[in-house]
Amino acid sequence: KTKAEYEAEEAAKALADAKAAAKAELEGYKSVDDYRPDEGAKYLETIDNAKNAIEAATTTDAVASALADAKATIDGLKTKAEYEAEEAAKALADAKVAAKAELESYKSLEGLTEEQKAEVSDKVTEGKAAIDAATTTDTVASALASAKKALDAITPANKVVTVGCAGSIAATFFGMFVLAASAVVLRKKKRVK
Repeated sequence: KTKAEYEAEEAAKALADAKAAAKAELEGYKSVDDYRPDEGAKYLETIDNAKNAIEAATTTDAVASALADAKATIDGLKTKAEYEAEEAAKALADAKVAAKAELESYKSLEGLTEEQKAEVSDKVTEGKAAIDAATTTDTVASALASAKKALDAITPANKVVTVGCAGSIAATFFGMFVLAASAVVLRKKKRVK
């Protein structure tokens, strides 16, 4: 056997070993389960195409290149986890926008003093900051509820007075009614005697 024959045999073995190793690496590179159906189909197609390219390669460099290309294509596919992270981020962003809009229109300034209006503005600003800082839709809802509670505590001054007056008027009217009824009863008793 000549040197050239030995070298040819060694090169053929090295190429076969490189092909086997590349195919094994490709099969263990991620999983079809990591992807949604559309990306999963592209993943399987990429694996098949890469295996064909590896098998057709005539040098170990060509094998390495086919493997690298397949990995790059697979890395470009969006995984389920990436989709879910994007969807969660969008849901959080949407929840924040909706919560801030609801907070802005939640409290009527009608009947409030200038001081109370400033307090409402501060509570809305604080609520929005808490909503912006939230990291889940649950914490957004919690921040909104807390801000609403703080706003509910700010009561128009005329409302309190009106309620107080109405209560006093009702009590006065009831008192007068009792007195009048008592007077009628007393008159009847005198007549009976």
